[in-house]
Amino acid sequence: MPQLSARPLPLGAALFPDNHGAPGIATTIFDWTPAGNQEGAYDITYTASDGALGATRTARITVCGLTDTDCDGLNDAWERLYFGSLGRDGSGDRDDDGISDLDEYRNGTDPTRTDANLTLHLPAGLSFFAYPGAVPPAHATCQSLLASLGETGAQSSLMRVDAAAQRVVTCRVGDAEDFALVTGEGYVARLVAPRDLPVSRASTCTVPALSAGVNLRGHPMPSAGLTCYAWLAALGVDRLTAIARLDPLTGRFATCAYAGEGAAAAPVGPDFPILQGEGYRLTAPVGGVLALPGCR
Repeated sequence: MPQLSARPLPLGAALFPDNHGAPGIATTIFDWTPAGNQEGAYDITYTASDGALGATRTARITVCGLTDTDCDGLNDAWERLYFGSLGRDGSGDRDDDGISDLDEYRNGTDPTRTDANLTLHLPAGLSFFAYPGAVPPAHATCQSLLASLGETGAQSSLMRVDAAAQRVVTCRVGDAEDFALVTGEGYVARLVAPRDLPVSRASTCTVPALSAGVNLRGHPMPSAGLTCYAWLAALGVDRLTAIARLDPLTGRFATCAYAGEGAAAAPVGPDFPILQGEGYRLTAPVGGVLALPGCR
């Protein structure tokens, strides 16, 4: 008879045999009533094995807090105050100022009124960002930015893509590698703790080159309501095939991309909003110029 197990088990969770299952079939009951302070996402791997053969499956259990019943990172009372309902999930930008509703909540700002500056909330672990406006002198290079953020260990790093050479360049705290940070380029940060990064908004745009292959870019000044599908359409399937963003809530990449070829090509995947300060992974079949809808 196969043995069933699950790990890691959250505090208070337990597995016990189901004695009422069908003959010859092993079933186990997962029992857990989360406590009031256990909100969050839990990835649990379930394993069945008879000693010779085995199989595993991983499932995510999301526990919503008492003040965030829809698990979108926004306090329910705050959502109702500004939006009148729980219909928004934090990823949108109600006032089209380039700051997501989630970051407006974290900043303590009004999500229905445009703000003059941005504060990027970089979580512990991976984050994907871009400077929409001028890079401040204190952040001129990778090493100076990491120092300014208070990162001190060699596990902290910043990564860029040399699009022309299709080469990943990584600098870690204290090593010899360093590179200049420039407006509009996308960067992947790996940090040991959450950090706030104040940045200035863009007042003008410089249209960048787009290389064949993978490009890491931000959009300095997206037009109101610009989404992934609309940005794809601005270039067309012959010049841009996919756009990906790192979801700050899940830590996973979401991708919208063209499916099909020629006139039959159509975008598929999540049609997420394009926001100032976010970095995006763009995949292009050929080199050219990157269209930036909304730039002037």
